[in-house]
Amino acid sequence: MVSEGRSPNLQRKKIPKEPIINDPKTLEKLDDIRVTYSGLLGLAVSMGGMFAGLGFTIIVTRQLSPEEFGVWTIISSMIAYSVIAETVVSYWTTRQVARGTPVAKTSVVSSSLFAGGSIPVYLLSIHLFATNIEPVFFDSMLLGAILIPVMFIHYTLSAINFGHKPHALSIGTAIYQALKIPAGFVLVFSLGLGIEGAILTLFAAQTVNLVIQLRYALPYLRVSLNVSYMRGWIRQSWLPLYTNIPSVLRVLDIILYTMITGSVIGAAYFAAASVISRVVARAGIASQAIYPKLLAKGSQDHLTENMALMMYFAIPLLTLTTLFSYHIMFLLNAEYAIAWVAGVLLSVAAFLQTINNFIRQVLAGIDDVDVVENPSLSALLKSKLFHLGTLENFYYAVYLAILVVFLYMFMGQSDMQLVLVWSSILLSVTVPYLLYHVILIRRHAPFRVPYRRILCYMGGVAGMVVAFLVTNDTIIVFDESIYVYLPRLLIEVAICGAVYLGITFAIDHKTRRLIKLILLELTSRTKQ
Repeated sequence: MVSEGRSPNLQRKKIPKEPIINDPKTLEKLDDIRVTYSGLLGLAVSMGGMFAGLGFTIIVTRQLSPEEFGVWTIISSMIAYSVIAETVVSYWTTRQVARGTPVAKTSVVSSSLFAGGSIPVYLLSIHLFATNIEPVFFDSMLLGAILIPVMFIHYTLSAINFGHKPHALSIGTAIYQALKIPAGFVLVFSLGLGIEGAILTLFAAQTVNLVIQLRYALPYLRVSLNVSYMRGWIRQSWLPLYTNIPSVLRVLDIILYTMITGSVIGAAYFAAASVISRVVARAGIASQAIYPKLLAKGSQDHLTENMALMMYFAIPLLTLTTLFSYHIMFLLNAEYAIAWVAGVLLSVAAFLQTINNFIRQVLAGIDDVDVVENPSLSALLKSKLFHLGTLENFYYAVYLAILVVFLYMFMGQSDMQLVLVWSSILLSVTVPYLLYHVILIRRHAPFRVPYRRILCYMGGVAGMVVAFLVTNDTIIVFDESIYVYLPRLLIEVAICGAVYLGITFAIDHKTRRLIKLILLELTSRTKQ
């Protein structure tokens, strides 16, 4: 909700940019899809990065034993705890950069200072939470500390770019994912370095990603260092820390499972199933530009179009992951194929969370509590930023509490049965959480939901399902050799995707218009 007495269309300082297209009529048309273009470009690049990242995951899951893969998952969770302090900087950086405030250099310097104190937090988390892990893995866990500084700086630079060039994040991510394949092949597969090789692979790829983000952020770093910004962030650090507690709670389930059951095998199954759900979550990138758009202009335009674009990808991705859940798990490692039902449940949860994240971006984007410098504590407590953080904290607290209760109730069951219970709990808790956010957005930022277009997309999905049922048995051959299995799997996925694209292009005129406008934008940029 916009604060009283403050217009949502306040004039805000911006770093001037030259228009790419000078024709006013063309600019007027393209303004309607600028957010769409950025989201679509980001999604296209990110999907390419997803396939590259899947390649690295296949290398890891096929070279590491389930126990080693479980430890690898725990290391990732502990690193997530250690970088939470970075949100003190990045949270406000994106909002202020989008509004034209010259905070970029101060952000990078502040983040560097916070990074130095986070490594001890990581080492402490190893001591507290890794009691059930074999001592042979401790050296690998200690090596994970090298990821923390580079992740700090990368996240801060990404926050700067998110405020003015959201697609830079997707470009960096795609290159990051692509680099993981050759590096992982050499370090994990060829040299057989195991977990250490995976950590070194991430370090090298993340460093390159950092350099890419630096390149896009460089114009915004040519400003003076202003300590007053840093002081303001520290004074208001409670809000980003509070709203980012979920980033810690989100990965606490892995640690709790290991501590309660004493097994890392279930963590490996759950992590493998989560690979499938992350495919669906990629659709959310299509709406990544709506947040800085709302911050910069305070407008609620484009919400319908942006949601339609997100659903255009989210619906078929959910369908694909449901149809191919067993196939993807088999691709990762034949030992994980039994967890395919968990992959389906997590995919549905990821679909609901994608819609929920879109709503959260809109609600946070229209909040202007921080337009004035150093807003009061009472104003922050009344803001949507605080309210959204409270809701997310409550969501994860309920999820973890129920998970702990059920883990103790089903103690003694197999890891696979526990993972199914685990996945079902996450899905069950996500449903009411989404429903409440739907109520919030209808109250504070109502917009027209593109039901007709969603029905068109469902028609395309129906065609995709028919194509899968007709061709699946004749094309896909289950073979433990990835060189035999993967090409046929990709052909089947391509057939299903082509059917969906063809049907939606034929029956939805707005899909045809969108593609034409995107081609116009691309042509204009090429000529520039």
